[in-house]
Amino acid sequence: RLLQAKDHRARAYATRVAGRWHDRLDDPLKRLRRSATDAHARVRLETIVAVSEVPRAESVVIACQAAEGHSDKFIDFALTQAIHGLAEHWKPALIAGQLKFEHSAHLTRVISRYDSKELKPIIRERADDPAMLTAYASLANTAEVDWVLDRGLTEARVIQALEQAARERNLKPSRSTAPKLIKALDNTLNPARIDIINLCSQWQLKETVIRIRRIAIDMKQPQPLRQAAIEAIGRIGGPGITETLVDLADGDSELALTAISGLAPRNISLASTKAVEHLPDLNETEIGQLLSTLLARESGAAALAKALDKRPVPEDTAKLMRRWLNTAGRYDDQLNAAIGETGEVPAFDPAIVAKLSKESLASGNAENGKRIFQHPMVSCTACHEVDGIKGATSNVKGPNLSAVAAGLPIELLVESLLWPARQIKEGYQSISISTKDGRFITGFADGERGGLVRVRDITSGHITTIRRNEVKTRNNSGSMMPQGLTASLTQQELRDLIKFLSTLKTQ
Repeated sequence: RLLQAKDHRARAYATRVAGRWHDRLDDPLKRLRRSATDAHARVRLETIVAVSEVPRAESVVIACQAAEGHSDKFIDFALTQAIHGLAEHWKPALIAGQLKFEHSAHLTRVISRYDSKELKPIIRERADDPAMLTAYASLANTAEVDWVLDRGLTEARVIQALEQAARERNLKPSRSTAPKLIKALDNTLNPARIDIINLCSQWQLKETVIRIRRIAIDMKQPQPLRQAAIEAIGRIGGPGITETLVDLADGDSELALTAISGLAPRNISLASTKAVEHLPDLNETEIGQLLSTLLARESGAAALAKALDKRPVPEDTAKLMRRWLNTAGRYDDQLNAAIGETGEVPAFDPAIVAKLSKESLASGNAENGKRIFQHPMVSCTACHEVDGIKGATSNVKGPNLSAVAAGLPIELLVESLLWPARQIKEGYQSISISTKDGRFITGFADGERGGLVRVRDITSGHITTIRRNEVKTRNNSGSMMPQGLTASLTQQELRDLIKFLSTLKTQ
């Protein structure tokens, strides 16, 4: 019953006990499999610790399942310890070909954290198994790339593993790699063509750009394939590529947005100009995708602001842009001014805090404040959860506010709401990184390991990995909640919102 309790703390406790009592339970791993996919990180952490006490090969499989998705330094550490602690059980099973992982990435994780030199020959012998070949691809060196490709050119996950190794370990292709990839692209029945294009893009293979460009402009090709090709030629570049992207960006299909995405790393000013032309015709999701693309470049905000100064967008479009920026935790003075500010927040003043606190308790309406909390223009539910409140859909959230008033007096609630940079909960400090190739990444730090910096995007939950030697600048950005988020509210609406937050004292 506790394993299915509503409170994550009860589930975490039951998970720990299941590990301690594994020798007294009929099927402890069956119970722990449920905890391995729990929505709460604490429960999954306890799962990894619990299965490490169960002396079976299958335990490491469940540990890897529990580490799937959002991780942290505690989960990362526990998994490494579990892999080593269970090695005498899973290693013989792996050698005998009896250990099956749910995802080949899990096998790669186990091997890379144990001793890849010892296990690589064993995996190579079983390369006829796509999962084994995928794991080998993740650990391959340049001399082994073509050997992997000869066996896995039609396996999407094998190509994806090479692309990840190129991105994270700087794996390089051999001199004969490009012809193999071009030949594979010519095979229209190859199900891995999108992944091959992405691999060519990651490796910046100039020899492949003519073939990929042909796919990009061929209207008979499947749209997802054309989208991958358009993005790839934008990254690889070459004679006439900018002109091709501009032509595609002038179209009225979804491919126009992809062309702008491909154009952004080559000419951010031109990409911003094309983006502003399309913005009034886009829906909220498409606007978010376009802004995300442009602001992923170091000079993206300035270029977009300049384009908006020349060609302002309609007010409704501006509202959707502001909404996305608020949700993404992005604030840039020049860009916000070009879009159009909704109002200003006064400088911090203890007198304002005291006045608002008193007025909110006296005349605030908590029910109306609840409705304001859920209103999309305020964007509270884009980042925060409150038990029983619908609307929190973001993959990466700020602190759960279900009991926020139990830990903060109303004065600090007011301060956090109006001047969020003054009150940042531990673990929610954002960072911004610019890279030597002109990218700009913002989000939550997700740890560093093996020379890689990991950043979680606040809107998608996607983790971007950057090699440490690619980092140009790195800065703490304060709170992801932008100041001025409440500027569009009336004073009474602000009092109502504060009153609602002040009632959140129990889970």
